[in-house]
Amino acid sequence: MSRDALARMIRDADGSSPDARGPDRVLRERTWAVLLAGGEGTRLLGASVAGERVDRPKQFCRFGRDDSLLGSTLLRARRASDLARILPVVSERHRAWWMPELRHLPQANVLVQPQNRGTAVALMHALVHVLVRDDDPMLVVFPCDHGVDEEAPLLRAVDRAVDAASGPGRPLVLIGMEPETPETQYGWIVPERGRPGHVRAVHHFEEKPSLRNACALMERGGLWNSLIFAVSGRGLLGLFLKSVPRLVEAYQWRMPERDQPREALETWFASLPFTDLSRDILERSVPHLNVISVHDSGWTDLGTPARLDSWLERQRHRASPTGRESPTRPPTR
Repeated sequence: MSRDALARMIRDADGSSPDARGPDRVLRERTWAVLLAGGEGTRLLGASVAGERVDRPKQFCRFGRDDSLLGSTLLRARRASDLARILPVVSERHRAWWMPELRHLPQANVLVQPQNRGTAVALMHALVHVLVRDDDPMLVVFPCDHGVDEEAPLLRAVDRAVDAASGPGRPLVLIGMEPETPETQYGWIVPERGRPGHVRAVHHFEEKPSLRNACALMERGGLWNSLIFAVSGRGLLGLFLKSVPRLVEAYQWRMPERDQPREALETWFASLPFTDLSRDILERSVPHLNVISVHDSGWTDLGTPARLDSWLERQRHRASPTGRESPTRPPTR
């Protein structure tokens, strides 16, 4: 993609979108799934899980299951989009782990970052690649470090989020999880009043609050932010322009032209400001956010050894017809 093409795309973006299309076309033909799979997983590296040491980023671990977390997310994404419109964002340094798992995807769809510059930079990178190929896309974003007990409630919510994000106003529609504890390492979403399970406007968003604030947010009916969401491509570009204009400017004007050596791409990425999707965009975009709450999916962000151990214990219990613990295979093979 040339700088001129990107400049035209940014110039035309005002956060608005054309009238919504029919849901049959939106849900499949123009929906792209972006998989955020470039994280380092530093909090789990070196931890002992089921007697084995975690020796790679968690999205490439199986944790005793048939699929890795990346593989499970790919299956989830195929419910929302066709294979030709699934875009994993991965890291060059993880190539040995992601290449075998992504071999069935078109090569052009696998977006390889020279280095991790934060979730917002990864999403910006994917958004630009989508907008080059589709002038009015819908996007569903899936992090690749989640454990889910029951897929069906989550997938139904994703379908409804895509439908809502393609409707009037084209909001960014978050998937919020009913909280079990006042978690301080998650983002929190406080919806406006309304019926649980229905699409509601967001009243307040707070990333990784203090314990005191997390307790207060839970009392107010707050939801855990899963960072799974649906949004129109044009609307998302508008939120980037409003929330992190420095990132958009750096991406646009420092982007190397085509056929430049690999070193030019590495220098460009290193120059981009490290930018967090939740803190730097979602917290600043509350008027443009909606949320759908999900019950009984058993969703867990597997970011710490304690959360991972708890989730694996549930999987062992669910896998055993007697309710007794069943053996767990090594997590990384």
